[in-house]
Amino acid sequence: MKRWMKHLLVAGVVTTFGLSIPNVVTKYKTENSSNTVEIAVDYKQIYLNAKGGEANFENQIHKTLQKNGVTSIGFTENSLYELENRNLVYVMNGSNLERNLWSQNHNISIVRNDTYVLVPAGEKQKEIISTIEKSALGETKIYTVKDTQVIEINKKLSDVYKAPMLYLESDYKELKDSYHIIPRISNEWGDRYPIIEKQLKEWDKKSKLSPVVFLGSEAEGYSEDEKGKETVQTHSLWKQTGVGIVESFTSEDRQKGAKEYAVDSDYNIVRAHSVSKDDLEGMSPVEMKRMIAKAAKERNIRLFYINPFYEKSDETDKEYVDRLGDSIDTIDTAIKNSGFKTGQAAPFVEKENPLLSKIGIIASLLGAIYLFCLALYTAVKNNENPILNKLFPLALGSGTLMVVMGYLSGSKGILIPVASLGLSILLPVWASLHTYFTLDKKAKGKLNILKDLFAPIASLYVIGISYLISMNHGIPNVTYIAPFKGVSLTLSIPPIIVGLFLIASLWKSVSLKKVAFHKIRVIDVVVIAVLGAFLMFYESRSGNGGTLLPFEEMLRGWLEDSLPWRPRTKEIFFAFPLLMLMVGLWKDSKWTRLALPFVTVGFASVFNTFTHFHTPMIASAGRSVISITFGLFIGVVVLIIIKSALEIFGKSKKSEDL
Repeated sequence: MKRWMKHLLVAGVVTTFGLSIPNVVTKYKTENSSNTVEIAVDYKQIYLNAKGGEANFENQIHKTLQKNGVTSIGFTENSLYELENRNLVYVMNGSNLERNLWSQNHNISIVRNDTYVLVPAGEKQKEIISTIEKSALGETKIYTVKDTQVIEINKKLSDVYKAPMLYLESDYKELKDSYHIIPRISNEWGDRYPIIEKQLKEWDKKSKLSPVVFLGSEAEGYSEDEKGKETVQTHSLWKQTGVGIVESFTSEDRQKGAKEYAVDSDYNIVRAHSVSKDDLEGMSPVEMKRMIAKAAKERNIRLFYINPFYEKSDETDKEYVDRLGDSIDTIDTAIKNSGFKTGQAAPFVEKENPLLSKIGIIASLLGAIYLFCLALYTAVKNNENPILNKLFPLALGSGTLMVVMGYLSGSKGILIPVASLGLSILLPVWASLHTYFTLDKKAKGKLNILKDLFAPIASLYVIGISYLISMNHGIPNVTYIAPFKGVSLTLSIPPIIVGLFLIASLWKSVSLKKVAFHKIRVIDVVVIAVLGAFLMFYESRSGNGGTLLPFEEMLRGWLEDSLPWRPRTKEIFFAFPLLMLMVGLWKDSKWTRLALPFVTVGFASVFNTFTHFHTPMIASAGRSVISITFGLFIGVVVLIIIKSALEIFGKSKKSEDL
């Protein structure tokens, strides 16, 4: 094919790469725009653990939490059930009231199916009565029996007992000076939602409420009903007040509705992670620090919500607060050691030039096409075919026009995932085939491993990753786990393609007869054994279900504690050591070529790391550099051992022959 086509494609790749860089810079700045991590507890956990203790025990818990880094408190949704749990009221139906408590005549007209709330004397009595009336649970009547106020609600107990109510203003006033407030509102509000809207607006004016919506299957979050409709119109309140809306949902719900909520609020959200009682009690301090550090550094988690925390047992008050304080301090220390400060978390902020952003996205999409065309050119460049010379420029021009027109017409929702998936497959395959042909070409000559092998692959990856990040930059990709469709295929398709290529290329020069009668040498046995060991290791560690040996768990823990980011196992202990062995033993045994698909796994894994858009770029880059560097080093060590063993074996065999 004509060489000018290559020059044109290279110029296109270089130009689009340059235009994609502003979006990469924007994503980096966005990821670093929120460096404060919030530690929150649920208020319900405080008063439940304080119940039955000394009068000032709740104050001791508060002091312990604040001393050890807790900055926020989650307001559990209020209800008659919650008030009764706090011993502030007693709730029963009319039948129970008549039978158990009111044998004497107190001039109360008792309706057996109505609900009765007994509010004993105390500093909160008037406030509780007022709150119940304002919460519109039903029509109310108030009776006075000595120092107890009795509220009659004309609804069944089952209808109102756990129905959401307004929060107690006194709770807010007592806590707002010490904590940031995170209101928790569940789907149970339904049509009653406007009742609380005014209260939250007033609170937000006095002291800014935490802008939090919980995302993630392990956390609190926002969900939909079975038909996929929003069960609470929370986005309207969010836009007006910036209030955090938090509710519980099961792991099966996953992230249903979270994306819609995030879109409605312009992704003005903070990703949060729930730290459960099982985590607190089951993890050692070291394990807890690892989990917290990983969540903050690699998943953009900006709020840790501790719910529930330790329950008080038979221990003394001091023993309890000491135990609680140690656990919270572990979390606080892990956050600060990870380079963050604690306080009220702020949403990620994106500052970009809209025009440059669009240009960068279009350039990245075009760059993906130019890279693909350049790969095709490299494959067929030696074929002087007139038809190819005509069709190639035509395909290039039509592809460029299609991308530009498609993006401008609003089809980026299709173009970007397709281009991302294409890059995720193209680059690992290209890197693997470049390795194959370079080693084959240099088999009889001298190989400059940096210039001939690693530099071209590194350049290819820098460009491809820049395209990927540029077309997928933005707040949604920082705060929400939303990989493109087909991302799971990026680790499996490239090795399959390279494996098929390897079979096709070897089939030309190797017949079944040659394989059957091939003389097996020691080097062949060693190479096959090493490949088999690596294959078994990889298969046993693939996915989330693999079991780790105690040594591996210790090694992983040591890597997490010693390095800024833990390298991916398949890269550091599998693919890149094999790459080094393949380079070193290429001339010695043709069986070495069988390692190529396994090396492709490493190339695919590196690119796949950057498709985790919610992971900061610096973390993805650092993790990849560590994996590659240490993986190649391990490969060099193993290569030296193998070559030394073969040399010793060869000398001993010669001495035996003599």
